[in-house]
Order: sequence, then structure tokens, then C-alpha cells
Amino acid sequence: MNQQDIIFIINPIAGGAKKNIELLLKSLLAQKNIKTQFLKTLYKKHAFELAKEYLAKGYTHFVAVGGDGTVNEVATALLHTNAVLSIIPVGSGNGLARMLQIPLEIENALEVALTHKVKKIDAGTINEFPFFCTAGIGFDAYCAYVFDQNSHKRGLANYIKVALNAYFKFKPIEIAFENKTKKVFSLTIGNANQFGNNAYITPDAKIDDGLLDCSVILPHSKIYGPVLAYLMMSKKLRNSKHVDSYTGKSFSIKIAPGTNIHLDGEPFKLDATALNFNILELSLAVTVK
Repeated sequence: MNQQDIIFIINPIAGGAKKNIELLLKSLLAQKNIKTQFLKTLYKKHAFELAKEYLAKGYTHFVAVGGDGTVNEVATALLHTNAVLSIIPVGSGNGLARMLQIPLEIENALEVALTHKVKKIDAGTINEFPFFCTAGIGFDAYCAYVFDQNSHKRGLANYIKVALNAYFKFKPIEIAFENKTKKVFSLTIGNANQFGNNAYITPDAKIDDGLLDCSVILPHSKIYGPVLAYLMMSKKLRNSKHVDSYTGKSFSIKIAPGTNIHLDGEPFKLDATALNFNILELSLAVTVK
């Protein structure tokens, strides 16, 4: 990996960041006498466009500096190529970074980005749109939608407020899954084992096993919410009688028009009532500890 040819793609508003991450990274890299290029995103999908542009110029090492949304955009551009993705996690959840055990401290994450240790991981797709952590419908997708409407207030604290308010307003949705029509609180397909912040929605998922995991949270009393939260944070969600779990290479779900969908924690608009989830085995190269 040529350290002179690293492209840093930075989302300047990720996680509600207040410090100048670019300045810090440049200072750390200067100490190592490493020269790189820094690109800032200006709008949604810009990270994808930048990665595609510099990939076409022959660059093969990209560092996504942001949250799971930014990581998704850069990673999508690099799928099935010889390029390598590194992550400096500065988002609200940092699900993929946590799954890969990348440090959350910028200095330590940079050290991982500069290493030569590379592994291949899977990706999932929803109607051929890639995701790397989770995708799904129901409560989580509704929260992603509401959070996005308050995009000027990023960060974990604001997301918790959104989720708590949404929990008491949200009503289960009706879907068709496993040849049955049922109401669900949420349905999540996991390539990784968590949403982020160590909230393990698909706790047994492995990111390089060629399989997708599915967790369906069924309708439940609101007073059971704290129990579900505890089980999720302790990797025991499958123990709940209100959760059904599945594993497979693909899943198909039918939904009502206008149903909220999320893809790696970001609201996702899809003009379809049939959702098809599939696995892309070992399709992305990433740097790891």
C-alpha cells in the first residue's frame, strides 16, 4: 500500500463534530512525513462521487472520515475493486468500525488506516443497493427518518432523544415475510452484528461468513422496552420471546408503499413494495488491526 497515494474523504458534520478533524489528521500525518489528499463532502452521495472519481484516476487507498453513512458511500464505490477502505470513525454510531474493532480515537484509528493488514469482508444488498452493517424497516427506519429531518443536530445524544420520543409514538407495521403476513415492530437484516454504539441487533452476525442475519422484533408492550434495550446491549436479544431470528444468503419481504426503510442507519427511499436482500461475499477490502 503506497502511503503517498491515500485519499481522505471527510464528512465535516459527522457526529456533530466540533473539532477540526482535518487539521488534526494533517498534523498527525506531518509527524510521519506522509503526504495525502483531503476531500470534503458537501452533500449526500458526494463521498460516493469523490471515491469513484479518484478510483478512476488510479488511487487504491481511501479513508472514510465520518459515520456509517459516509462509510457506506465510499465503500459502495470500492466494491469489487482492488482498492482498500480504511475508516476514521467520527459518526453517531460507527457500527462498521466497531464490528471491525477499529479504535474510536482518531489517533489510533489513523494507525490502523496506515497499516498493511487488509482483510476482505462481505456486503449486503437491498434491491441491489449495498449496505455494510444493517438495513431494515420499522422502528429503526422511522428513527432514521426523524433523525435525518434534524440533520443540523447530529450526534449520539440527539439520536437518543429522537429514539425515546419515537418509541412511544411508533405503531407496528404489517409485512409479508416467510410466506406469512404479520405485524412487526422492526425487521433488521444484518451483515454486521450491530447498528452502532454496541447495540447488537443481530448479535451472531459475522462480517465475512457469506451469510446475512435477520432479527424481527415483534409487537410488545411499551413497558418491555427497557428489557429489549438491555438484551440488545448485552448481545442477548435472541433470548427474547418477542424476537424471531433467521440466517440465510437472501431474504424477501413485501411492504406497503411508503414504508420507511433504512440503509446503514440512513433513511432510504425505494419505490418498491418488494424488498430483496442478498449477500455479496468478500466483496470489499478493509484495513484492520
